[in-house]
Amino acid sequence: MLDNKTTEEHFSRKAVDEEASKHNSNKFNKIMKLLKPKGSILECGAGAGFYTKEFLKRNYQVTAIDLSEQALKTNKKQAKSQGKELTTHAINFTDFKTKEKYDQIIFIKVFHHFDTLTNIYNALDHARTLLKTDGKIIIFEPNGKNPLWKPILSLRKDKGGKTKWFYEQNMKYTTKNNFNKYFKKHNLNYQLQYHYIIPSVLLNKLPFLNKLNNYLEKTFLKKLAFNFSIIYSQQEHKHQ
Repeated sequence: MLDNKTTEEHFSRKAVDEEASKHNSNKFNKIMKLLKPKGSILECGAGAGFYTKEFLKRNYQVTAIDLSEQALKTNKKQAKSQGKELTTHAINFTDFKTKEKYDQIIFIKVFHHFDTLTNIYNALDHARTLLKTDGKIIIFEPNGKNPLWKPILSLRKDKGGKTKWFYEQNMKYTTKNNFNKYFKKHNLNYQLQYHYIIPSVLLNKLPFLNKLNNYLEKTFLKKLAFNFSIIYSQQEHKHQ
């Protein structure tokens, strides 16, 4: 069973191995287009700084939250080496209490590490209370409906003998239907976009395939994309 403790231990080990220093530029550039150009970011599941370091380079004010204290230590050390300030909290997101409001709250490839769908919904409820009136929630997740995820990730094992799929198995929760249920229940508008019919790692190596991928993202094949993004705007909701 994949629970919070197992997930925390896994990412603490990854932080020690400094795997977070690897950077997928194609995917990051895609994510950057979803964000507001400036302001504060509350990053849930920030880990050892896979994306945090890039946000800091672009002068965002970042608050990083993660279950793993070890991962956040690596993240903060990395920020310090950049000459940047980084606020971190080793805590379950829904237990994070603050009076501060944020321009954007981001969940980048983190919801599929949550232990239950109910806790994903609880996190979204909590995130909405922490947004500024014109704030945004940005979600970028593996598409749990893509049948290729399991066979691909089952081929890779960690030092303990567990496959990568073991740690990613809860992407069964990250589907369009599951998020649609949440937003529909609360009568909230959101924007969903599918990404990567062709895996992003291939597009990094073979950039000439980008045009083909962009075309495929607009066809009936989009539902088989490897990822999807969701944007919820607090301001749009207020104006309804």
